[in-house]
Amino acid sequence: MDCDPERITLEVSDDGIGFDAQSDFPGHLGLRSMRERASSLGGTLEVETTPGRGTRIHARIPIQAERSSPSP
Repeated sequence: MDCDPERITLEVSDDGIGFDAQSDFPGHLGLRSMRERASSLGGTLEVETTPGRGTRIHARIPIQAERSSPSP
């Protein structure tokens, strides 16, 4: 995980069995949900995987500057 003034970046990887990211099976619901959540925050989620070679998930979420309330 890394944080700079512009974005938060999270990368998770393993050396597991990987999977076919184009397949349609229930296990992809979590990835779809993570992608939707990243998108709702203006970010991205990338999944790199190959059967037999592990998986890498890379999320980038922009940091939005806090807006102060107008003074009365």
